[in-house]
Amino acid sequence: ILPDLLYADVRTRISAGGTGKTTVALFEAVTLALGRDLWGRTPKRPCRTVLVTREDSREILVARMREIIDAMSLAQEQVSMVLGNVLIVDVSGVSFRLSAISDDVVVPHARNLNWLVEKLRDWSPDWIIFDPLVSFGVGESRVNDAEQGLIEAFRVLRNNLDCCIEGIHHSGKANARDKSTDQYAGRGGSALSDGCRMVVVMQPLEPDEWSSVTGMHL
Repeated sequence: ILPDLLYADVRTRISAGGTGKTTVALFEAVTLALGRDLWGRTPKRPCRTVLVTREDSREILVARMREIIDAMSLAQEQVSMVLGNVLIVDVSGVSFRLSAISDDVVVPHARNLNWLVEKLRDWSPDWIIFDPLVSFGVGESRVNDAEQGLIEAFRVLRNNLDCCIEGIHHSGKANARDKSTDQYAGRGGSALSDGCRMVVVMQPLEPDEWSSVTGMHL
């Protein structure tokens, strides 16, 4: 989908609350919808992204995307292109999970997955993002079992829709304070990162930290 960054496989994005995970994801979706370079990489064609939300409402996400579009100074034809290639599915007001408990085992939620596949198949997405991941599982009391159930659900979607499936996940409290950037920075167990083929970790930097890392003034 995007050379050396996005593949038709399972991905997670990890960072603390308030870092800007969703906003960055929206910026990436808008950029790829135009077929533009993203983080030094160029897609072969404009990409289609679906953001499935159980946190922010569709109205909030559309408003954020509007501000991103405004900041990018896009022409009307480009705005139309973005609106045609970015889809927001709001399930924040309903009980919608990707996994369920059956005979005391966490398994993919067949009915919900089938609904999503049928809804999106004809639209042919390149990238589906679930935000936040914890709201799509069976809870955190089972830790690794719950995470593995989500990974298996992601694989069902990947196999049926042939696209990148991503879950936006929160950092562990200690990892957020320490600004850890390894693949196990997410809260909970290790099954999520172990089951993913792409892991991105975001940490906020203060201006002096930014200057030290990049050599540029923020």
